[in-house]
Amino acid sequence: MWNSLLESDKIQSFVANRGCENGCGNIVSWMDFDNDGLQDVDVEKSDAICEDRASECGKGDFADKKWTLQTTSTEFSYAAVMQEIPTMKAMTVCMWIKSTDKTSSRYLYTYRTSNINTGSMYLYNPNSVQMYIDNQAGAASGVAINYGIWAHVCQTWNQNGGTYRYYKDARQRYASTNLRTNYEIQGGGTFIIGQWQGSIGGTFSTAYGFNAEITKFNLWSEALEASDIEAMVLEPCGHVCGDVVSWFYFRSDDLAAIEVDDHGLVCEKEERVCKKGPFTDKYMSFDSSAEYTYVTAPEDFLDMWAFTACWWMRTNDVSGQDRAMFSYFAPGDNYGSILAQDSANLRGLIKNSWATSSGVSVTYGLWHHVCMTWTTDGGMHEWYKDGSRVFTQQNLRKNEMLRGGGKLVLGQRQTTSTYNRAYSYIGDLSDFHMWSEVLIASSIQKYAENRGCENGCGDLVAWPDITSSDLTEVEVDDAEAVCKERVDCESNKGGEFKGKVLEMDNSGDFAYAQAFQVVPDMSKITMCWWVRSTDTTSSRFLMTYRTSNINTGSIYVNNPNSLRLYVNNGAATASGMAVNYGLWHHVCMTWDSSDSGRYKYYKDGNLRFTSYNLRNGQTILGGGTLFIGTWQASIGGGLNKAYSFNHEVTGFNIWSEVMDQESIADMAAKPCDITCGDAISWPFFRSSDISSAVVVKDSDIPCVAPTPKCSGGAFKDKVMEFDSTAEYTYSVLDKDI
Repeated sequence: MWNSLLESDKIQSFVANRGCENGCGNIVSWMDFDNDGLQDVDVEKSDAICEDRASECGKGDFADKKWTLQTTSTEFSYAAVMQEIPTMKAMTVCMWIKSTDKTSSRYLYTYRTSNINTGSMYLYNPNSVQMYIDNQAGAASGVAINYGIWAHVCQTWNQNGGTYRYYKDARQRYASTNLRTNYEIQGGGTFIIGQWQGSIGGTFSTAYGFNAEITKFNLWSEALEASDIEAMVLEPCGHVCGDVVSWFYFRSDDLAAIEVDDHGLVCEKEERVCKKGPFTDKYMSFDSSAEYTYVTAPEDFLDMWAFTACWWMRTNDVSGQDRAMFSYFAPGDNYGSILAQDSANLRGLIKNSWATSSGVSVTYGLWHHVCMTWTTDGGMHEWYKDGSRVFTQQNLRKNEMLRGGGKLVLGQRQTTSTYNRAYSYIGDLSDFHMWSEVLIASSIQKYAENRGCENGCGDLVAWPDITSSDLTEVEVDDAEAVCKERVDCESNKGGEFKGKVLEMDNSGDFAYAQAFQVVPDMSKITMCWWVRSTDTTSSRFLMTYRTSNINTGSIYVNNPNSLRLYVNNGAATASGMAVNYGLWHHVCMTWDSSDSGRYKYYKDGNLRFTSYNLRNGQTILGGGTLFIGTWQASIGGGLNKAYSFNHEVTGFNIWSEVMDQESIADMAAKPCDITCGDAISWPFFRSSDISSAVVVKDSDIPCVAPTPKCSGGAFKDKVMEFDSTAEYTYSVLDKDI
């Protein structure tokens, strides 16, 4: 006890390590007590006296341990965080957890200050975990963590747009916005794992105590990227350490009624490797207009609780909504245990229950990598297109099993009777694989990055296992662009279209290019490219990027008479910049969510217009599809000639930052230099990314702007005098401008 107010840092030093440094009060000091002053008091040796806490990530009392929390009617089971919690504008909580607790009122953790409306966060309900920030509820995630198996669970939040996400086993299970936008979580509070705090650090209740096994609990003061979260799942026995709450910092005297044991996580998983087969580097063409064309997979199927099916496909069929890419039929499961159909609007069926149409198209003649996933856990169903997750649905045949003993067919829908031409796939397929688990996003992205280089090896169906005897009336041909290296910016090679321009004339087939790069979340952008056109139709779109929700994940630019930028379906003021006089122009647009939604238009290196309040505080969600030269009414589909721009284009790049005018002017002055956006990079494009109507031409943009030279002319050292009082006097220049 002191006769002064101690500074908070001093008090924190006493808390950091019990017994090491307790100070010495000038009114009362612990050292002044002796046995003579005790009345019926038992004295025992204190545990954890001046025991150093771990300071290195991966060390500590519980590095390879788990906690078992079990609150009873007589005992609260919980852990207290002894690290000081700072004020946070963003956060991520991650842990491994195993539980069978079905009581929805359980709290996994709670953090609170004296004002729960400005300083709190908590997570509750193991049936469908739900996050609260400063006492405001996010949506229930639909993520259950009580199946009795280990699951990796993360929640992220960012004040910028109030964006929050739930992850389970490296898969984003839910994302939304407007949860405490521009709020902060005030620091200095108390953090408890396994209990609700009715007051700061107390007023526990057995009704709210969570019963579970937990390991590797960490808290960061930032919203981690999906790749960081996936890395934790890929190395479950690796060590990660939050900058706010770290697993390594805990020690035994932070725990109450918690059992400690080895965690038992499986540290390494063996990856299957496929041998080459008869159709490696081949593709199959399906057309049942004359005879039924299909492939029957040779494998025997066991019962399934989850699956991932991935394949490459190419089709121009935009009208065959019932046409099936593949189907799996098991006896007793009606006409389809699994069905994947409709290339113009991908849709799945599980055990005779239709999923919602995805709104995702894979038509219009380009090769696309497509994956369909499903798991009994929450009935989670997903579609991936070209490495990006583009559709998610929950509660599709939740907690059910797919029967084994069935047959898988490529190119046809199986019914109880026979095949039907109305359901027969028309197009090309290659590299079909199927797994008995839901693959994590990074694996799917790896398989999608380069066709034929790495397709994985399905444990249910593997492409190399298919033989000629499995084919019926299917044509086989060599696959083009198989395992053809794409160029990254670090190599500085410029890519396949270095020194080239793409001419897009939509008078015939659709002329467009698709970026096969995974677009990240962005709260800032710079988008630049070179364009030449004479198209004066104002409805034309120069580019579109969109996700499943155009209001939270989209960018597009239209009207070549006066370019106009849209972000998350919000319109900027038209720029007044025309790009349809038949000359090459360098065009850039920037947007900054954090700078009052400030946006700027540049033409030929010059700032032409700027304003603000365009989707202020919002984030453009990633994972969508980007087209150059046309509008997308759905993800990758719904093309319309009325919106398709006739033009030439080169050097298209997007950066996830705002470039200054000097940098933009430098790009405009050096058109032959290689530039590489960190979100979309022109050198990454190649011929398989453009439709057949696009013509690749040598660039005629001069690398150095020519300097005009005058020879004097007929009127050197002369002046012209004009006087129209009698006759009109004028001069006409006979020259094309």
